[in-house]
Amino acid sequence: MFRITKLLMPVAFVAILLISMFCISTSALDDSLKIHISTSGDDVVTAQVGDIIKYSIYMSDTTEDVVGVKMSGFYDKEYLSIVENSFITDSFSNSDINDSAENCYTFFWTDVKNPTEIHSDTSLFSIEFKVEKVGETDLSYFITDIYGDDMTYLKSYTITCSVSVNGTEEIENVTPIVNADCVNDSKFQGGFINYIDGMGEENTPNKSSHEVVKTKNSGESETTSSVSYGNDNSSNTKQFKHVTVLKDGMLGSGGDYTYVNVLVAGIIILIVLTIIILVFKIRSHRK
Repeated sequence: MFRITKLLMPVAFVAILLISMFCISTSALDDSLKIHISTSGDDVVTAQVGDIIKYSIYMSDTTEDVVGVKMSGFYDKEYLSIVENSFITDSFSNSDINDSAENCYTFFWTDVKNPTEIHSDTSLFSIEFKVEKVGETDLSYFITDIYGDDMTYLKSYTITCSVSVNGTEEIENVTPIVNADCVNDSKFQGGFINYIDGMGEENTPNKSSHEVVKTKNSGESETTSSVSYGNDNSSNTKQFKHVTVLKDGMLGSGGDYTYVNVLVAGIIILIVLTIIILVFKIRSHRK
């Protein structure tokens, strides 16, 4: 027995070292909140608890004035909280704003008699969040309706977003994430077609492969959006897996998975130790 214990001591030391390494990496990840911003998945903002995040959506390349819009944005209240009175619709005066819904904010505006011109340097809306918790999440949007002065949905536009942290702009002019969970939700359905590349059917360079927002089957928990780049002869598809998923019918983030690493490491180490103990017991029994 003493011999077994002596042989197991190096194994136990390695096990403790591995668990410590996993705990250190988990603590490092827990120091900040990672916020996914763009469709490509390449643009991520890192912030600390208490930081103020400003998220702005812009539209350019329009060919007509707008007479009506309904647009929503999404976040996860577990990680972010809306700063009071920070939701502003810069392009639409006297719009109706609702930011009281859980994980969602929406604005409505209609004025057929006084169409508004969309300026590329003026945001459709901007909103500020306070970071409440570390982990990983995303910000996204969905347009239900936006009508031009011909009373049909806009067909030429480019949607971009910018993000600042504590007043310092960190990301600008990137294609924002469209929340694909809204596609099959009657509360958000309308006449507007949300394309992954954030561009209209008339001005997109991807006319042969212009991907609309779509969801996975209802039984699957995650949402994947894809956008294709190319011409008539070839295409190169990029995919972004949303952190945001449907939870009990509500929009929210997938949560913090950093503790899974520790759990998996612990299970593997226990299995290895069990095997070693069994091997030594069998050998001792034979002797």
